Amino acid sequence: MGGLVARYYLRYGPRPLPDDGSLPPLDWAGARNVARVVLVGTPNAGSVLAMQDLIDGHRLARVLPEYPAAVLGTMPAIYQLLPRSRHGALVDAADGQRKIDLDDPALWRDMKWGLASPDQDNVLALLLETPLPPATYPQTPRSSQPYNGSDFRPRSSPGGVLHESLTW
Repeated sequence: MGGLVARYYLRYGPRPLPDDGSLPPLDWAGARNVARVVLVGTPNAGSVLAMQDLIDGHRLARVLPEYPAAVLGTMPAIYQLLPRSRHGALVDAADGQRKIDLDDPALWRDMKWGLASPDQDNVLALLLETPLPPATYPQTPRSSQPYNGSDFRPRSSPGGVLHESLTW
């Protein structure tokens, strides 16, 4: 995810995000200090792997413990890595034109994914003093975070900065 940090730096320089979660004014302050940057494998549009981890949990290696989906669901940064519906990364199999909105809590409850999975109730019982009723499971995961991923909109490059998208 260093590419995400590099892209932010190019656009906004060393300025932190404002407290309200909005973006600083776009002035390409960091681009003045960087001659060239190459982004390889950067999840600019999110990552389906984040969705898979929120649904199934994650095991780093056979000899390391598994992180259950309910534990990962308590980590705000993973929601920021979810694919954005506007990119059309996920579509309904029955209707190929209908984009799936991973920010919709009803989808997660209906599909029994992640925190809404009955399989995660025992993990949630360990994490929470008083287990939450299923109706309160993730409300709007991305929008409740200080940084809501709004920086993932396409931007035009400043004059004199080479910007190319490589596809193969």
